[in-house]
Amino acid sequence: MQKQRIVFCMNQIVMGGIEKILLQYLSELRDKYDITVLSRHKVSDKYFLDYFTSNGIHLIDDISVHPEKHIHFFLWKILLKPIRILTRKRNNYQYILNKFDIIIDFCNFSFEPELRNINKTKIAWCHGSILFFNRNNLIQKLSSYDKLVCLSDNFLNAFIDIYPEHKNKIVRLYNPLNITEIQHAAKKQTPPNEKYFIHVSRLDGADKDLITVIKAFDLFYKKNQDVKLYIVGDGVQKEHLEQLAANNPNIVFCGRIDEPYYLISGALALILSSSTTIGEGLPVVLTEAQILQTLAISSNVPSGPSEILLNGDAGILFPPKDYETLSKILLDVVENPKKYENQIKNATKNLYRFDVRNIDLQKVLKTSMKK
Repeated sequence: MQKQRIVFCMNQIVMGGIEKILLQYLSELRDKYDITVLSRHKVSDKYFLDYFTSNGIHLIDDISVHPEKHIHFFLWKILLKPIRILTRKRNNYQYILNKFDIIIDFCNFSFEPELRNINKTKIAWCHGSILFFNRNNLIQKLSSYDKLVCLSDNFLNAFIDIYPEHKNKIVRLYNPLNITEIQHAAKKQTPPNEKYFIHVSRLDGADKDLITVIKAFDLFYKKNQDVKLYIVGDGVQKEHLEQLAANNPNIVFCGRIDEPYYLISGALALILSSSTTIGEGLPVVLTEAQILQTLAISSNVPSGPSEILLNGDAGILFPPKDYETLSKILLDVVENPKKYENQIKNATKNLYRFDVRNIDLQKVLKTSMKK
């Protein structure tokens, strides 16, 4: 029996939380479906190219101008050869996407214009918060899809309150994580033999508020100069952030590390600070910290952090942009570590929520199929 053809649509593929979750879904589905990843921009990252090749995942990337020059040859032959003349029309994506049974717009409705007139099963993923959804007026695009996947119950409940007429169209799936693999990967390297906090994110997103973390650590540093702050990640804002932190010798920019699990496992705590205007979906890095039994500290923005941290019972929440409160928290974590042992235990006990074995994407796919 021929496998159903699924395509995951992405704007770009660079290392980040969304891409990590994409790989996890690809790993779970690759034996059951014929899977393709489509990216608007050329994929040059060896980490992902190697993964696609070794796992039999087809890749279509950067076809916006001259598709025949950028699509991998075998995909060009299989998907586009019969309509070679039509590809010169304006919307090349539409012809490609029509060849699949299930289309997953995995990047916040980014492909809605191309999908609007395609009569196939279409699923939209919103990786942001309800603030992000409303701020970008994404409800206007929902009619182009059969199902909307959100990442938290907080988002789900807020959505149904605001848009009750669409309650049958939305489903919540937590970001799946392979807990055993992450724990194993953390043991491949030994953490530094020093005390440090850690922040992990791409340094180019409007959703992250690393400035608050730097300000908080500057205050903390005035009272404790024995602890460092490791900032893991890369991006266009890196140079600006390095300038802001230039006067603090204990702030260390580590650059991109594909699997920073060993650093997370050795940290006093992981810190996440997020935008008050955009919020967070379900930050992967918070759950990774919990898997590695590292205390997680996060700004309390909608929709995901409070759900992951069980409203403060499985981690520490602080008011967004409040660097003074965050600084006091950092000092308390260093001086009174036993005070937070229960949060770590509660986080560990509730990890089953995010275990890949409990996230049933296949059920969503089956219930979304057009009849």
